[in-house]
Amino acid sequence: MFIYSLKSENPIENYVSILKNPLYIRIIGYSLLISFLTTIISLIISYPVAYYLAFIINEKFKSIILIAFIAPFWVNFLLRTYALYNVLYMIGIINNFIALLIGMIYDYYPYMLLSIYAALSKISKSILDASYLFGATPFQRFTKIILPLSMPGIIAGSIFVSLTTMTEFVVPSMLGGVEGYTVGYLIWDLFLKYRNWFKGSALSIIIISIALIISLFYSRKAKVILI
Repeated sequence: MFIYSLKSENPIENYVSILKNPLYIRIIGYSLLISFLTTIISLIISYPVAYYLAFIINEKFKSIILIAFIAPFWVNFLLRTYALYNVLYMIGIINNFIALLIGMIYDYYPYMLLSIYAALSKISKSILDASYLFGATPFQRFTKIILPLSMPGIIAGSIFVSLTTMTEFVVPSMLGGVEGYTVGYLIWDLFLKYRNWFKGSALSIIIISIALIISLFYSRKAKVILI
């Protein structure tokens, strides 16, 4: 792919043409916005559920609840998205930004949920009991103990959700309508519709570079937290 991206009279011509094209920049920015919103909303939804599963629910029912959350995702991704399309169509929310965002969150929040739950389940109950004996309030226990110790799970879930949604193609094309033209759709067009493998390869390399930068940012955050 990298070799294809350099196939022109000027090796960096394909990269320059992409970075100078305001339409391409707008699509990349729009995709990053969708990725950011999906990650944040998935975190807001998943954290309370993961907290409930880790600390509140009876151990007898924990496995059942986890299976209930995960079972729908044993179904093929395309079939699951098509089923959601029918549901959104029946309630009159389809082919717009809201439908696109709902689809993204629905398909990717379990990865955030499982990452946070894995981190919370590793927190020793004895630590929480000790904080209670030393007079810590529930708010202090959460902000000083639970939240910091769950940050590795938050970071892991954020990396997975943000990087995968940034280049998602199926959900935007099925649920987003005209507002579903994301960078994944653009890459698909460049390769298969316009047969411009050189520019498509260059755009793919740019997106991979952005993904590596995001991963590096999250990794450094994780190191700071663990220190």
